[in-house]
Amino acid sequence: MDKRKVRGLVEFCKSKVGTPYVYGAKGEILTESRLQVLKKQNPGMYTTTYTAKARQFIGQHCTDCSGLISWYMGIIRGSYNYHDTADERVLIGSLNESMIGWALWKPGHIGIYIGDGSCIEAKGINYGTIKSKVSATPWQKALKLCDIDYAQNFVITEGFKMAADGERWWYQFTDGTRAKNGWYWLTEATGGTSGWYLFDAEGYMQTGYQQDLPERTSSCARIMGSTKASA
Repeated sequence: MDKRKVRGLVEFCKSKVGTPYVYGAKGEILTESRLQVLKKQNPGMYTTTYTAKARQFIGQHCTDCSGLISWYMGIIRGSYNYHDTADERVLIGSLNESMIGWALWKPGHIGIYIGDGSCIEAKGINYGTIKSKVSATPWQKALKLCDIDYAQNFVITEGFKMAADGERWWYQFTDGTRAKNGWYWLTEATGGTSGWYLFDAEGYMQTGYQQDLPERTSSCARIMGSTKASA
């Protein structure tokens, strides 16, 4: 079976922002009979209050978090199944712009990374399907979904990016790599300030810019040799 395309997944999820969230829904139009089936299947979730909230969405397409992905692919999986069948799983701290279209996962919840520190997630019955910052949810992992063709390339913009924790920064090159393990002469997009920046082995910025490169050990030549200058 041909896999669905990653660009299509991202655009599909973006197009569904505003779609109501109803637990167990996978993109179908909610009816009273369907609501009763979902209630019977998930009695712990469908309290009197929850059922009343869900009922207000009758006549609309509805989804839950894993249903948003399943809706696009036509293959029904739950969030745990997406985790267990993923081709790759990495900790959320390794998320970067080469992973646009990967799923973001924590126990019981899943979303899709769309780049620039944002994701699309069907968040809950009180929120619906929203665009949110990755840092706003305690995601644990990023998943390369087994049902998606990731061969399509997205245009990757070079520059400083905020990490998924919403606190640290890293620098993205257009080939998808990061500045890591040394000093780099870089130019900020805002203001055009140029200077030397120090990054650790994981690619997180350790210092603000410095005009003069600090004294270093004999490893200096190797670090300088790997330095990339931005345009």
